[in-house]
Amino acid sequence: MVSDWFGEAEPGQRFIEYIKDKAPEFAEDFDFGFEPIKEDLLPLELYLYQLPKELKVEQRTLRTSYTSIMEDEQLRCLMVVMTDVTAQLEAEESERRLRQDMAVFERIMGDRCGFEDFLNEAQNLVNQICGSERLSATVEARLVHTLKGNTGLYRIDTVAELCHEMEEHAAEDLGGMRA
Repeated sequence: MVSDWFGEAEPGQRFIEYIKDKAPEFAEDFDFGFEPIKEDLLPLELYLYQLPKELKVEQRTLRTSYTSIMEDEQLRCLMVVMTDVTAQLEAEESERRLRQDMAVFERIMGDRCGFEDFLNEAQNLVNQICGSERLSATVEARLVHTLKGNTGLYRIDTVAELCHEMEEHAAEDLGGMRA
């Protein structure tokens, strides 16, 4: 399976070199986390815990686990186990969306007029956020936060999570929500 994901390995090729073409970010994170192991300053388990746990290769999501192989109380080699969790994650996402749809349906059945008001308000907020008029960062943040809260109340988690991501990016950029 590994050769299907990454291609054939060259004899004696280091793990990082082997995966870097298909997963460069993972290879860099792994290399960064693996280098301190050689110094042997902290418990090996701590170093292994800090190694990256997941990577994407094309359309697949792989989870990693690590097993140390010791010889005379020294790390001889590290076994990296990769598990394809793509189907599992897709099933979890499908189930999450189904729960969200059921929650929305229950809200509609319980208060159709209230839900229509919510939809109109949400559309108004989206129009203001995405409109051609340039908003101040503060106003834009308030609108996104309001949309996040309203969609959260109606358990429309996908939109609430998107709003949360927008807030995080804006906080990182300190320059507003738009890219």
